[in-house]
Amino acid sequence: MERKVYKHQQALQAFDRQRKTWLILSALVTIAVGKIIFSWSTIEDLHIMWVIVSAGLLVSVLWWYWTMRLIRELIQHQKEEVELFNDVVECIREIQKEVKNLTR
Repeated sequence: MERKVYKHQQALQAFDRQRKTWLILSALVTIAVGKIIFSWSTIEDLHIMWVIVSAGLLVSVLWWYWTMRLIRELIQHQKEEVELFNDVVECIREIQKEVKNLTR
């Protein structure tokens, strides 16, 4: 059971690292969107709208994939929590039985 708890803690730390990484990336996306908005005439002059659209689509696809993967991992994480709680309940029941046997 200790191994399960340790593995669970490691998964939580990985989720937190991913959250921090995506927070930084979302700041970069926000800056890029602002730059696109304020330099739209330059983008039109250079005819690079397709590059901007392609990059936006790529970021959207990556973000969607990451989100779906994270949801899958969180569901698995929840399943592991239920298993841990079941293990704890079993241990408590065993202790209760032993205490009842001791009092007899």
